[in-house]
Amino acid sequence: MADRVADGVTLVKVECDESVVERRIRRRDGISDADFDIHLRFKRSFDRIDAGGDRSDRVWVDVVVVDNSGDETETFAQVDAVFG
Repeated sequence: MADRVADGVTLVKVECDESVVERRIRRRDGISDADFDIHLRFKRSFDRIDAGGDRSDRVWVDVVVVDNSGDETETFAQVDAVFG
């Protein structure tokens, strides 16, 4: 049943180069108290998204990886290429 529910669902995983993440966090002004160390802590606890493996114990959806290391226009272009 879970496979039927997930049919047609696409998960968008957004990745970003670590140096870009650090630079963006240092540049922001007053948006959040979280610093780069908080980012690293969350990154360690993030559940990995696997594209393969035994289908019997998981719900499978399509996974699209978007690289957010560039500017906003480049990121949106990647999403539009998949869903546009």
